[in-house]
Amino acid sequence: MMELRWLGVDEVEKRVRKVLKIPKDKKVAVKHANFAKIKIQKFFVTFDSRTVLATFFADPEVARRESLILDYLVSLKGLALRKVFSPPKKLYFRSNLLIREKVEGEILSPWECDDETLRQLARILLLFRENPVPEKLKKHRLSFFQMKRWMLRQLPQATEAFTPFRGSREAFASFSGVLSADWRRKLRGLPRSFVHGDFQPQNILLNDSQISLIDFDRGGYFYPLFDVASFAVQFTHAALLERYHRGVKPDRREIRRRREVFLKEYRRGIADFDEEAFRLFKLLIIFNGLAFSTAGFRKKVTRGAKHLLFGLFRQELRWFAERRPGVFADNR
Repeated sequence: MMELRWLGVDEVEKRVRKVLKIPKDKKVAVKHANFAKIKIQKFFVTFDSRTVLATFFADPEVARRESLILDYLVSLKGLALRKVFSPPKKLYFRSNLLIREKVEGEILSPWECDDETLRQLARILLLFRENPVPEKLKKHRLSFFQMKRWMLRQLPQATEAFTPFRGSREAFASFSGVLSADWRRKLRGLPRSFVHGDFQPQNILLNDSQISLIDFDRGGYFYPLFDVASFAVQFTHAALLERYHRGVKPDRREIRRRREVFLKEYRRGIADFDEEAFRLFKLLIIFNGLAFSTAGFRKKVTRGAKHLLFGLFRQELRWFAERRPGVFADNR
């Protein structure tokens, strides 16, 4: 990936004025959003009563993929759902520059959202599953086996980092066993579609009855169950974490009930639900969260909020241990 040449506010304003044809007499305010580790630069540009997001990508291929995703989202067919699903509107794309309308709304709160919102989120994933993916977007395939290789490389550091946690060595040994299983036949039979890649509360915005999605930098062509697993894991973790920070004991039964509202609606919309693949993807997502929450396992993990993810990790491993005795280590 190329190194990103950091852009200043003046240059951003100049480019946005040019591509959107904003007259010089119009006042423009540029607010810097963040310098992401994924080498993306974001600015919110406001003029009149309108705000757009100008994104500069270090890698033109990543920019092209996000542009294709925005095109795909506005082409979705499903009129009933389109009344509540409001995809971001693309305004301009060329080379490393993508400009779209700012997405309005509040981040989804696991404790404040109602059951109907959870059902609508499941229907959005079903909409992705049902709509054909353009050939250009299909070229941006996500690879389970690349994920698997990366995770196997991280396992020694993970084992070392989580030594304060009882049973951590057995847990990561079990995870290695799950990863090392032959998944080709299983995955070969699964459908593929567009996936957001990081379908979770932080990337879901609610604006009254409208639902919007943001942050498509991990999106592409993959197994739709991956997004389902992502939401199930990260909804649970966000709900637990919010209560943890408030010093309140979480109502785990209520978390499970809300999660099941989402999963039941998704299951209702498909002919069959592959539980084993779903659990596999949940493990991948949890392990990825463990890696990033500990700075790539470079630091020793201390007890605290991080244990919430590790608890979910062991819980999913038990599911495999109970169904494949003698194959994976039993870390109960």
